[in-house]
Amino acid sequence: NSQGPDALLAEAWQRCGSWAPPLPALLEATSAADVTGYPVFDRLVGERFTPSNTPLASLATLLGDAAHPMTPFKGQGANQALLDAVALARALYDSKLGDEAAAANAALDEEEAEASACLACAAVGPVLGTSSEVPSPSLATPSTRTAVAHAARSELTTGQRRHRRRRRLDLGSALDSFEREAAARVASKVHASRLGAALLHSPAALAVAEEPLTRTAAAARHAAHGR
Repeated sequence: NSQGPDALLAEAWQRCGSWAPPLPALLEATSAADVTGYPVFDRLVGERFTPSNTPLASLATLLGDAAHPMTPFKGQGANQALLDAVALARALYDSKLGDEAAAANAALDEEEAEASACLACAAVGPVLGTSSEVPSPSLATPSTRTAVAHAARSELTTGQRRHRRRRRLDLGSALDSFEREAAARVASKVHASRLGAALLHSPAALAVAEEPLTRTAAAARHAAHGR
């Protein structure tokens, strides 16, 4: 606050000094040196989180509260920030920046394929007579050999199926795709958060619930019935 901590503490006294105990005692015990204040910002959720007319629009993005601020109800702000991180990671993997990660995945697939092939050979070897061990009668049937071969092929292709198909977009297009997806996902959450904040800062917040309800739900019911 531009007027300093003394003005902030005085404002707190003006707003809350007549509240029920123990709040007045807490204010009395608070030193102005321990008081600080920060502005609260809000923004509408559009298709892009960064202005398209800025030089960094295609090189930077926002996520979490910086992209879609929400009031702290139900932990949705944190939940959506975590989902943003996953979506952004996928978008970067889908871009040309993901080439190195894709190459690492391909190398891992090769290692897993080699390991699976070795396991298959070890299992089928005794049946084919390539080992000095006495073949197990249960392994010496065509159906068993077929099952082992099928399992080996399944192991060889498992790693190839789990990777997302990449479009190798340029960074700007990848970030644009991420922001559009995230904006569509969080829009309803942001709207609900604003409604909850408005209700809980209105007289409806003092409504008495006669059944198990969240404070927001009780306030919404009170406001809807006009009582």
